[in-house]
Amino acid sequence: MRNSQNERLLLITSVKNYICVRSGFYTNQFYSFQDENFTVVENDNCGFPIECNGLWYYLKIDNQNLVTQLIELDLSTRNKTVLYETNNGDNYISGLYSNGNEMFITVNKGNEIYLGRVDLENCQIEYLIQSDWIESVQVNEDYISWLGSNTLSDRVRPQYYLYGIGKGVLYQNDGGPIFLADNSMVWVEYKKKDSEINKGEIYQNGNTDLVLKN
Repeated sequence: MRNSQNERLLLITSVKNYICVRSGFYTNQFYSFQDENFTVVENDNCGFPIECNGLWYYLKIDNQNLVTQLIELDLSTRNKTVLYETNNGDNYISGLYSNGNEMFITVNKGNEIYLGRVDLENCQIEYLIQSDWIESVQVNEDYISWLGSNTLSDRVRPQYYLYGIGKGVLYQNDGGPIFLADNSMVWVEYKKKDSEINKGEIYQNGNTDLVLKN
């Protein structure tokens, strides 16, 4: 059973989920601001803790046996449920992302990376994007942004992309990084051709502008 809205807000404000290193492993812990102490909830190697609809999710990573698992954690009961698993070294989960209401995932399959939306009710993944390079993923209610391979012929720096979740539209940004907030975004707009901006001079006056969209 999922937490009510009031309980979810209490959960978010009273604990912080994070990763720390222990003996070469990344262990999953909660910190209680009320009690001012730490509680280990996953001793095995793990990462990418996120909150979605009042529950916590993270990846459990077994590098020795080449297994990755998507775990759902109910903080109130400490119950853990495996929602999705890969057991092939060429097919593994590489990232989890959330806007608070929806969960997104990256899965590496051979030389390709798939970005998808997780159907938590049916434990299925709807793949949205396929590429040979997807990293620095950000999500909010309306968009997903990430860094990937160049698709513009005159591009010198890495390519930034924006995907409209509602309409399923993919945008290629000919400028710089895209930063997503809850109800807005900021991106770096080039005032010159990419090839005319020297390395290390992107943010100098005359080369770029910061654009805010609410």
